[in-house]
Amino acid sequence: MSTELINKYLEFRKTATKIGLGEALAQFRSIGPFDWKFEVLRELFYITSQVQAENSEKAHTAIRAAIKLLNNEMFLSEHNQEVIEVIGVFEDIEYQESNMNVTRLLVEGVVYLVTRCALVKCLAKSNEIARENVINQLLLCVRRLNSRFLLQL
Repeated sequence: MSTELINKYLEFRKTATKIGLGEALAQFRSIGPFDWKFEVLRELFYITSQVQAENSEKAHTAIRAAIKLLNNEMFLSEHNQEVIEVIGVFEDIEYQESNMNVTRLLVEGVVYLVTRCALVKCLAKSNEIARENVINQLLLCVRRLNSRFLLQL
């Protein structure tokens, strides 16, 4: 993963903390050519922010409405290995910056997406050591899901 991409994400993260997530998303959307890896980092940050800030029903609605790339099965199948790498970088950065359980927040957020099964696999593969943690977090959060989402997992 390039240092430039990581620095851009850290700048986005700092901006989101200062001016708010919505403003930061709008501000960083128009910078430079489309970079899907940066967009995936932004979507991952959005997911973790929504899970932290909202109750599960509001988070569900917000996440499903805002996430585009991670909610696209074709995109995930084309870029599977690269998405796994981006998730790994995201988890490393967030753990260093905030020292929180990012895996739990990501698992709780991705279960609301159509691509939940593929994303849970990506999360499990992004960090071999954390694979068991991903499964444990999934088991903890599935009881809050309605039966339709539960059956798909």
